[in-house]
Amino acid sequence: MLRHELVQTLRLLTFTRAKRPGRRPSQDAPRLEQREVARAVRCLPGRFTDRLPARTLQRISIAASGGQWERVVGDLIASLRAHNQPVTPEERDQLHAVLKTLRLPTGALFDLDMRH
Repeated sequence: MLRHELVQTLRLLTFTRAKRPGRRPSQDAPRLEQREVARAVRCLPGRFTDRLPARTLQRISIAASGGQWERVVGDLIASLRAHNQPVTPEERDQLHAVLKTLRLPTGALFDLDMRH
């Protein structure tokens, strides 16, 4: 269920952002869109509880609670790389969608190991 909600939210965000180029959801978006971004980003760390240390996930979750979305995604990707943890194609797509929604570079995703 969580995975389905995240995918649906990210699709909505990508569609919404495409209608208003040049706007960053974290700065200019209406409250509803900000809530959707926040919900999607808050769900991400939970997907990796079996692959990352609890302390790392706690730090990332605290950043998510504080609305530091760019930091959450960046730290999550960096932690996955640092711990040599593979991601599924679906997880990589979700991380990619979040990065694109937040208008962050996606190059770090190519360094992640893929699980098939």
